[in-house]
Amino acid sequence: EAAGLAAAVAAVSAASAPARGRRAAAVHFAAFSAAFLAVSAPYLLHIRIESGAFALTRKKEVSHLLNPAAAGGGGAVAKLAGDAGAVLDALLGAGSYAVAILAAAGFAFRAAGRRLSASDLYSLAPAAAWAAMDFMLVMSHGYLSRRHMLPAAACLAPLAGAGLWESASRLAGIASRVSARIPREGAAAAVLCAAAAGAAASSVQALRPRRADKQFEKVMGASVGAVAGADARIVSTMARLPFYAGCTQIEFPPYGGPAEVREYVDANRASFLIVDLKDPILPRFHEGFLAHFEPAAAAGKGPPGYALRARWVLRSRGEEMDVLMFEVAGRGESP
Repeated sequence: EAAGLAAAVAAVSAASAPARGRRAAAVHFAAFSAAFLAVSAPYLLHIRIESGAFALTRKKEVSHLLNPAAAGGGGAVAKLAGDAGAVLDALLGAGSYAVAILAAAGFAFRAAGRRLSASDLYSLAPAAAWAAMDFMLVMSHGYLSRRHMLPAAACLAPLAGAGLWESASRLAGIASRVSARIPREGAAAAVLCAAAAGAAASSVQALRPRRADKQFEKVMGASVGAVAGADARIVSTMARLPFYAGCTQIEFPPYGGPAEVREYVDANRASFLIVDLKDPILPRFHEGFLAHFEPAAAAGKGPPGYALRARWVLRSRGEEMDVLMFEVAGRGESP
């Protein structure tokens, strides 16, 4: 994501290159690249130490997102519309509705006046490309967060600035025509009331609890900590649960069936495994995992090599969750 954000900002900054010349653009790109390396170096070195090779990320690769087979066969029109809606919702959440509205206004005003420039296209092209990639992400993994759309939102910032300028110019023209008919005191009162309303709306937005839909994970994390004990090593599809439990979180493997997952658990010396059986990644990238775990969980126990210690069935954001906590045989108590 950091690399994507860096590329997006670099694309936006390059929008001024045609006017300033190639030399200035090269200097700006070199300075930006140096700053990016300075900030990202600790993360890149951490990946090198953990994985034994240099890489930009340990997350999903773009080549995998572009694999049609990763979409899980969900080509129905309703699903495509839902995935597109998720991308739009993430974009609005990342850049705020105000930025999106202003960017749309900037594009509309400039297109209507036939004043679209190369700078506008430099902003739109990378934003569209990034949105397409995130569309593949939500199709393949069924998951998308606001942070995934930050690069696209950053690319739209110049258009939002143009929209603000164009809107302000038109409002100023309207105000100049209306001001002759309205007393100065009335105009001042109207401006103050509008400013107060805007400040009140912003305050309400800012004071809302952050990630209120995830607060249940704190409660579940406390339960996990009571079962696992302090400093236990936990492989989990839900990264926050081990964190709130005060344990060591180990990322769930991206691919593999039950045998490969067990090898991964053993290699990382994990004492517990936490999985959400409703997680869409399981049937798509972990063939045979559900068939191995679901029958045992339905019987109130774990499959061979695991012991079922806790289970939570709930709904979050309208989605059903079935979270199970297994203890790994051979580490900790015996099943």
